[in-house]
Amino acid sequence: YFTADDGVTGYKLWKSDGTSIGTNLVKDILPGSSNADLNNFTVLDDTLFFTANSLYGGNSLWVSDGSNAGTNIVADINDQGDSRPQWLFAANSHLYFSAFDGVHGRELWRTDGTELGTHLWADVGQVGGHSDIKSMVTLKGVRYFLANDGAGGGENIWRTDGTNQGTFVVREDLLNPNELIAANNFIYFTAYDYLYGEELWKTDGTVEGTSMVKDVLTGVESSNPFLFTTKGDSLYFAATDADRGYNLWITDGTAVGTILLQKIWTGENTVLMLDSKSKPFAMLNSELYFSSNGGESGWELWKSDGTPAGTSLVKDINTGSLDSFPYWMTTMGDDLYFTAKESNTGTELWKSDGSTEGTSLVKDIRPGSESSSPSIIGTTGFEIYIDSNIWADDGNIESSLWKSDGTEAGTTYVKSVRAFRGMDPFTSIPTEYEYTVMGNILYFSGNDSIHGVELWRSDGTDEGTFLVKDITPIEPYTIQSVPTQLTTIGHNFYFIVNDGMYGEELWKSDGTESGTQMVTDLNLGSSSGMFSILGQ
Repeated sequence: YFTADDGVTGYKLWKSDGTSIGTNLVKDILPGSSNADLNNFTVLDDTLFFTANSLYGGNSLWVSDGSNAGTNIVADINDQGDSRPQWLFAANSHLYFSAFDGVHGRELWRTDGTELGTHLWADVGQVGGHSDIKSMVTLKGVRYFLANDGAGGGENIWRTDGTNQGTFVVREDLLNPNELIAANNFIYFTAYDYLYGEELWKTDGTVEGTSMVKDVLTGVESSNPFLFTTKGDSLYFAATDADRGYNLWITDGTAVGTILLQKIWTGENTVLMLDSKSKPFAMLNSELYFSSNGGESGWELWKSDGTPAGTSLVKDINTGSLDSFPYWMTTMGDDLYFTAKESNTGTELWKSDGSTEGTSLVKDIRPGSESSSPSIIGTTGFEIYIDSNIWADDGNIESSLWKSDGTEAGTTYVKSVRAFRGMDPFTSIPTEYEYTVMGNILYFSGNDSIHGVELWRSDGTDEGTFLVKDITPIEPYTIQSVPTQLTTIGHNFYFIVNDGMYGEELWKSDGTESGTQMVTDLNLGSSSGMFSILGQ
């Protein structure tokens, strides 16, 4: 299934078996060229649920079995306007969602996919008020979510097990709960208390089982926890203490079992890289690897097994207070691969088995103190592929494809082609690399400065790295195909591309030139369709 605009019917739901004849509009939900604004795709058994705009039901909940006749509005929940369903989730052979019926405000609904089987499940808010349900997570078959009952207490944590009696607020007096995450038979969250500030809390779904885990920053000041990641029955989180720096903590849900893993640094600055497109943390062999500022050692690679004794600097790569800034953390086998800076070699590819002596430069791709500044594209499971900058013969910087098996000898230049990353138009932050793996072959969007951004493949050898197909065989950069959304399904992968003739359309490839072709011209002529590949 995918959504697309064929230039005639607007942005609608389509399906494809990979052939032109087998690619069809499922249904023209909103007749004419207007976009139906399809969203919130959720599968229950063999049925697809989604939200869409239609002529008669406004923004409503739809159901589809893949046929025109079997694609319909589930129910006209709000006969005065849009019901605007959100937060769809499947449980107990039913679909649950929040919706607005014009009478009760935004509340929790349930459906079996039929009009008769669709009804209000929980009127959380006072009559006519919006409960604004959001942030749903599941624990032991019970769904937890944030909602406002309109009684003046603001948002609170609710739960539902799919029954009326099992749908209720967990505890009435919580203030500003946020960041729900499930671990160790509990839902963890942050909440504010007038005596303790904002701290880490937990709940098992009962009033008695809802409590603050620990007052990390004692007194009324807040530790402002940032929920990090889970490890088995434990939760890693970052919190600030009296020294003001964010440090790494772990909890098993008890105050005694909530432990500062390491006083990494006492200072005003954040000492953990909490989130980044450049991947500053990863889990390997039940240990958390992360980038942190140790003060005397600067930004370096750290690890934790969940105990204070097992939380330590892996290696001071850029010795002294200088920073190595570990990024692009990727696991392969029993090793962690990442990029790091060292004064004598610049920023290059490194690997670690978790020990100081087992943490080493893989290869100084650009010899000397200058950096190749590699970015890890992805792994086939046997080799890491990276995009590195090297000196070209004319003295300019050239970005090229390299591969590595983790050894210096096995880290080799593959070809002068640059892997493509897009740019978020709103934040100007580079997006993820456009690639997929099929049969241990890396397929990616690449630019060899001859053809523009086109579809490439690589098996890690020069002869096995080549342009799959020059989809826009004209002057480069005038029109580039720029393949995006590469998605492997079976023995083919699908992607969105502009061939310069038919506009942006859905294509598929088996990895060969002849097997790389447009599935169908949805938006006839040179106009582009608008696509989102949903999956199988």
